[in-house]
Amino acid sequence: PQTLPVQPLLERLRSEQPMALVVDEYGGTAGVVTLEDIVEELVGEVRDEHDSHDLPELAAVPPEDGRPAWDADGGCRVDTLQRIGLDAPEGPYETVAGLVADLLGRIPAPGDRAELPGWRLSVRRVDHYRAERVRLVRTAPLPTGPVPGPVPVPALATTPEAAR
Repeated sequence: PQTLPVQPLLERLRSEQPMALVVDEYGGTAGVVTLEDIVEELVGEVRDEHDSHDLPELAAVPPEDGRPAWDADGGCRVDTLQRIGLDAPEGPYETVAGLVADLLGRIPAPGDRAELPGWRLSVRRVDHYRAERVRLVRTAPLPTGPVPGPVPVPALATTPEAAR
């Protein structure tokens, strides 16, 4: 029934069937619930082999204000951001959504912005209390100019007279 609390439902899904039919007060079908549905309500989107992967985890997008930009899925692991030069600080998170929530100190909303040294993170879309898509814009200037070459080092004295 629709009024069954989550704990007994979870126990039934774990011990009996991985899926349950939800019936309304008239005995009609109100929906279907799975173990994955409960887990996703608690921890957010869980991707598996059955989920579509229409949007890439991390993709370059047209520049914003002439600065390089990328869109990241909220489930993208923060270590993946190193590919674009963003080194996220250590924290109690593993995903871009967790990073954004930690930087904001609250549940994100569309349009929220957070800053990291050299980066601006903008929440584009939110789903179930977590950032689903985040725009990453590099705000630090890209290195320009000549690449530094070797630094001349004075020669060491090799004769006793030069060492004095």
